[in-house]
Amino acid sequence: MYFKKVYLVAAALVLAILGVFGPDLGFSFEHSPSVLVVHSYHPELEWTANINEAILEQLQRARSNIEVQVEYLDAKRYSEQPYFDQVLKELYRYKLKGRRYDAVLVSDNRAFDFVLGIRRELLPDVPVVFCGVNNFAPEMRRGQRNITGVAEQPAFAETLQTAFRLHPGTREVVVVGSTQATTGRLNQQLLQALPGRMSQELRFTFWNDVPLEELQNRLQRLDDDSLVLLSSLVRSASGRALSFAESSAALRDVCPVPIYGFWDFFLDHGIVGGKLISAAEQGRQAAELLLRILGGIPADDLPVITAAANRYMFDHHELARFGISLRDLPPGSEVLHRPASFYSIKKRHLWLGAGGLALLTVLSLLLFRNIQGRHRVQDELEQALAVAEEARDRVDLILKSVTDGLIVADMNQRISLMNHAAETLLGVTLDQVLGQPVRSVLPQEGLPGPWPQQGRRPRGQIEWEVLDPRSRKPLVIQARTGWVLGAGGQRSGTISILRDVTREREVDRFKNEFIATAAHELRTPLTAVMGFAELLLQQERLGGFDAEQQRHYLEIIWQKADALGRIIGDLLDISRVQLGQSVALEKRPCDLCDLLSRAVTPFRQVQSGHRFELELPTEPVELAIDEGKVLQVLDNLLSNAVKFSPDGGRIVVRGHKLGPEFRVSVEDQGIGMSPEQLEKIFDKFFRVDASNSAAGGLGLGMTIAKTIVEAHGGQIMAESRLGQGTKMAFTLVEEGVMEGFL
Repeated sequence: MYFKKVYLVAAALVLAILGVFGPDLGFSFEHSPSVLVVHSYHPELEWTANINEAILEQLQRARSNIEVQVEYLDAKRYSEQPYFDQVLKELYRYKLKGRRYDAVLVSDNRAFDFVLGIRRELLPDVPVVFCGVNNFAPEMRRGQRNITGVAEQPAFAETLQTAFRLHPGTREVVVVGSTQATTGRLNQQLLQALPGRMSQELRFTFWNDVPLEELQNRLQRLDDDSLVLLSSLVRSASGRALSFAESSAALRDVCPVPIYGFWDFFLDHGIVGGKLISAAEQGRQAAELLLRILGGIPADDLPVITAAANRYMFDHHELARFGISLRDLPPGSEVLHRPASFYSIKKRHLWLGAGGLALLTVLSLLLFRNIQGRHRVQDELEQALAVAEEARDRVDLILKSVTDGLIVADMNQRISLMNHAAETLLGVTLDQVLGQPVRSVLPQEGLPGPWPQQGRRPRGQIEWEVLDPRSRKPLVIQARTGWVLGAGGQRSGTISILRDVTREREVDRFKNEFIATAAHELRTPLTAVMGFAELLLQQERLGGFDAEQQRHYLEIIWQKADALGRIIGDLLDISRVQLGQSVALEKRPCDLCDLLSRAVTPFRQVQSGHRFELELPTEPVELAIDEGKVLQVLDNLLSNAVKFSPDGGRIVVRGHKLGPEFRVSVEDQGIGMSPEQLEKIFDKFFRVDASNSAAGGLGLGMTIAKTIVEAHGGQIMAESRLGQGTKMAFTLVEEGVMEGFL
């Protein structure tokens, strides 16, 4: 009885503490922010692992309810441009489609450039925070807003000044570097500018791109008044790139003088230290910026952090090797392997021992007063508690791991449990519907009355339409209901599984419309071919036709057969894309201005009700493209402009060069599109108005056009307003190779 009272008092104290200090401790029932973290490299890379650990630790410490999704681009292993332009883009179109995030955090240049490239399509208006970006400049934002972060800016001068202060007899500085990457060359330029800012008595020597074996031979011969600056990894004579740890360790093994560096991944592997770029500090400061954005501060109001992310860090083993005292280090320096003092060890043990002794004393007193009657009750309680915790953990694990919505109800049709996926689909929380009838969230149709009675089965499957609480768009939800059975097989309630089948139903609708449209589009030219062919076959019975008539009929047959060929070609093209095959291109140099003129000419000759205007550069613009494929794109855009401008009007075709890109636009004054139609314009089988048989087509033209443009490395875009016309634009890009460096 006494023990029961102790538990009740403890429970009351816990509830009181949560009530008073709950907000300060992080307990909150507010909306859980969703954050996407994208790393350039793989999780096993020490640099990336340290950044990720610091980000998660900082976010968890500040707000435990943040949902974090971590992605890795693996750019160290796969650096080819098609991997980023095709494989990753298509993968993240699938992974991010329909997802909503409150912010995105990226590490290193590759992830930064990739996210900016897909941001308008997949992450519109989502704030972006970066870290680890080399040689950051405002132009790297590509004109986009709501972007801030932590730049990776080596502290060359501060590290060198610290090294001179710790080694005042230094007369020669040897810089070991690499110029094989763009970032390495830029860093080398900055290092080569340092001699002019230092003492004129110092002698600087640069050993760029020297193989490891030669470096080791040279380092062994250095005088005592020298020191080494390690600015990058090194390569063996065979061309193999050593890791950062291997590079530092290999040089330290033979070098008789101190080695200093600029990144923390060299630390603990042979360098003395310096003012280093810290992966953990990069991640921590980036996470702090992200938390401020989640707190309501616009990203544009937060300036980019530069050198503040660098920390003075040293290795005590190397300090002791060269006789450097801890007192001579800059204030606030972090020292790896710092020896702990005797007092600090004893003080910690004293407090741990005193706390443990006090705790044991209290427990002993409680146990002594309850020892006689407590053993049996305690065993039963512990067993029941273990079973309950195991069952609770199992249910929690199932609910968290299932992506479909789950609703559990008791035998009285009252809701007892609901997972997060169901809350999202239905736009309610468990607190709002706990204990409420199932009919309050599921449709009434098909649910039996006084349910469930003996022998009565719950509804097998139902579908209904709701409004997405986030996007305010209609969703189709499918629910399947079954019994929940107890350990003895008895029924203890029901469970309903909810699935979002909106996309499936939309695909079904598109397929049905496609079948009807394809039948119509194929039948029309086929009927003409068969009809005129029959006339030619039966001309003796009909009295014969002169040569002009026969030629006219054959021209019609050829035109309709060509239309059939175009339809079948579109179907074959889209089937190849569906199977994951890329569009085969035969690129040759081509004058784009001449190509645009040739594309417009047939439309000018046939479409008398439309006025075509060309705005092109005065000088030829030559790019390597697949001329036939690009003509197919232009033909599709121009035919759409004519088709959806039934009253005629002006159609303007523009082409102009913007840096490495050539931008083409086709603008009409036709019927235009609604925002809903504009959002689906590149979907397969989508037609602006499927009920309008006059505006023919299978709904594949824009999908194929998008595939061709992206195969050329460009992008295609659409702007339209209902009743005010449509503007389609696409870009073609000169071939090039992007370089990245950690």
